[in-house]
Amino acid sequence: MLFILFGGTLEVGFRSREILQNKGFDVIRKYNLIVDDSPISANQYKNPEGVYKDWFNDKVYVTGEEYRKCDFKYGLNGVAVGFNQHQIMDAIHGVNDCILTIGASAIEFIEQLKKAYGDYVTLINLFVDDHCYEKLIEAQPGITETECIARILAGKKMQKIYLDDFQLFDEMVVYTGEDTVFNYHALESQFEQIIKRRKKMELVLNKQKYVQLPYVGPEPYIFVSYSHKNRDQVYPVLGMLQRNGFRIWYDEGITGGQNWRLMLKDRIKSSECILLFSSKDAVKSTAVTIEITTANNFEVPIICVSMDGARFDETIEDELSRDQKLIYGTDFGVFESKVIEALPDNCRL
Repeated sequence: MLFILFGGTLEVGFRSREILQNKGFDVIRKYNLIVDDSPISANQYKNPEGVYKDWFNDKVYVTGEEYRKCDFKYGLNGVAVGFNQHQIMDAIHGVNDCILTIGASAIEFIEQLKKAYGDYVTLINLFVDDHCYEKLIEAQPGITETECIARILAGKKMQKIYLDDFQLFDEMVVYTGEDTVFNYHALESQFEQIIKRRKKMELVLNKQKYVQLPYVGPEPYIFVSYSHKNRDQVYPVLGMLQRNGFRIWYDEGITGGQNWRLMLKDRIKSSECILLFSSKDAVKSTAVTIEITTANNFEVPIICVSMDGARFDETIEDELSRDQKLIYGTDFGVFESKVIEALPDNCRL
C-alpha cells in the first residue's frame, strides 16, 4: 500500500509521517542535490539545527551524477529531490506499506502514479487552516521573514491545487492546532480510519485482479508492448504466461512524463525480448511505435502477436518481419502453446 502525503508542512508533516511509521509504514528514501542558488546553505541542510533539525536530518545527499540516476525528480526550496522506483513498486505490489511525502511541484508525477495504479495509490491531502499554518511557521526558531512568506505562499498553492483537482485525491486529514478538536491526537485517529478503509479496498482489488503486477526483479524478463485499449484481450494472455512461470513487465497504463519514458526505455533495453500485441489500436498508438523503435535500436528481438491483421507502416513491418509472428486465434489452447514455445526459456521461473 502506497500513501502519498500532500500538503503537510513542518510539524504537521513530521508528525503525520511519524504516526504512519509507528503503524508499520516505511518512508520512501529521497536523494537530495543542493543547487547553487539554494536559499538555504548546504551547511544548514547537512547539519540541521532549529527549524531544519527534524525535517532534514534523515535526508541522503548525493552528487550531480548520482542524482541523474534517480528514476523520478523534482525541485523543492533550492534542492533537487530524486527517488527511485523500487520502493514505490514494492508498496504497490504489497511487499511493504510505504509513505511518500510530496508537494505542489510534483503534482504531474502524482497524476501519473494515480493513472497507472489507481486505488493501489492513496493520495491524502493534509489540510491546515491559514491561521494555524502561519502560527506553525512563525513558531520555528531561526526562520527568516523571506522563508516564512515563501512557505505561506507554498501552502496556499497546495490548497488551490486540491480545490482545482480534488477528484484526484482519495482522502483528507485536518489539523487546526493543539488548542482545537482537530489536534495531533485527532490527526492520528484520522490516519487510523484511512488505513482501515484502504486495507479493505486493497483486499477487494487483489481479488479482482486477474493478472499479477509487473515483474520488477533482476532476473530475465519479457517486455510487453500493447495498446491499453486492448487490455481485455491482452490481460488473459499475460495471466496465462504468469501461470506458466514467465516473468513479464508491462506498464499498466503509464503514459507521458520524461521520467516514465526513461524508465520504459531502460525496461526495453534490459529485456530478453518484446512481446508485441499488434492491432488497429496499437498501430495508431504513438507509445507502441516508440517501444518498437527503441527495441530495434537496442537490437531486442520482437515476437509479434497479430490480433486483427492491422499493419504498421512499411519500415516497422520490415523490422517485424525479421522476427517471429503469431496469430491471435479462436483456439486459445493452440495459441497458448505457440506463444509459450516462442518465448525464451530463461524468462521462466
